[in-house]
Amino acid sequence: TGFARQAATIGVGLAALAIAVRPAVTERLDVDTQVAFRAIRLGELNERDAELIRRGYYENLVGAGRLNSRAWEVGADRPEDWLFIQFTDAGRFTNDFFEKEFVPDASIVFHAAPFVTNQWGFRDQEYDREPSPDTYRVVMLGASYLLGSGVGNNENFEALVERRLNEDLPTGFRRYELLNFARPGFEPLRNAFLLPHALEFEPDAVWVFGYGAEDQAARTHLARMARNGIEIPDPFLRDIVEESGVIEGMGQDEASRLLAQYDDRLVAWAYETMLEAASARGIVPAWIFLPATESPAPERFYAEQAPFLESLGYRTVDLSRVFRGPPIQELQVAPWDGHPNVRGHQIIADSLYRALTADPALVGAGDESP
Repeated sequence: TGFARQAATIGVGLAALAIAVRPAVTERLDVDTQVAFRAIRLGELNERDAELIRRGYYENLVGAGRLNSRAWEVGADRPEDWLFIQFTDAGRFTNDFFEKEFVPDASIVFHAAPFVTNQWGFRDQEYDREPSPDTYRVVMLGASYLLGSGVGNNENFEALVERRLNEDLPTGFRRYELLNFARPGFEPLRNAFLLPHALEFEPDAVWVFGYGAEDQAARTHLARMARNGIEIPDPFLRDIVEESGVIEGMGQDEASRLLAQYDDRLVAWAYETMLEAASARGIVPAWIFLPATESPAPERFYAEQAPFLESLGYRTVDLSRVFRGPPIQELQVAPWDGHPNVRGHQIIADSLYRALTADPALVGAGDESP
């Protein structure tokens, strides 16, 4: 039948894409092509899948499984309970520019690991809203690598570095607190809007984690918000959307294409906005580059972004070589999930701790309590 032929054609196409995006194939391509395929591999949820969910077709079309770009690679090998956080009891959709948030005081098993949120609705241990006077507090913004998708709360690199800082106390403080405000898929635009909330916890430092290709991630998110009619909470971004010609109901590919010429302006606005918010509290933020395990050109990503951020006033930390050494497959959560596993987080923690102690100003040197 016509439907059977169409289904077969789609199946062949998905299988070809699955093969095409495997590292063994993409590593033979030029870097720019690798970057494009990496965007396919690392996309948290492709737009067609998100649209199907919103329209309520998911169960009818693909059953209990979750179809997304990662699943194309491994097909049935990916467990059906390997859900995105917003489909679990620990997360929920917000129907605003953030798209999703964590449920406070949640405790679940997420991607085969314990996942616990605190009373404030972020994944970390409990902290008072106000730090004690002898504490050096850091708020950390980033995406799922910082969050620790696929490892336990005490196994991600944020928790490991916090523990080591408190064991070694490299400066005169009696306690270090690293508050993990990461959310899956968050890019510079959403982090810019999240930072004011994080600053309510009165930090001494702000660390923003970048992963490469942040311009593409920011553009994709803004395109999705505009075409879906979600309120965009800043006049600069609203003007960009209007100037680009993106309108509600437009296809994602077309909206993203129209916004592509604004990539640099979007990233600049986000980092300038975060800098202004931090500077208003006397904080010099740091940008920490942590590449994805599958990043085809981490050194290039850092080299392209760091000079601009340093010109704004950010401190920068280069972890672009963090995954050099063991085979990448040994550092990933699962064949269908490229997030760092426990060993991967230990390697990140070691590299980050060395970088922090090599630049003591990042951990409060010169600002110690008497």
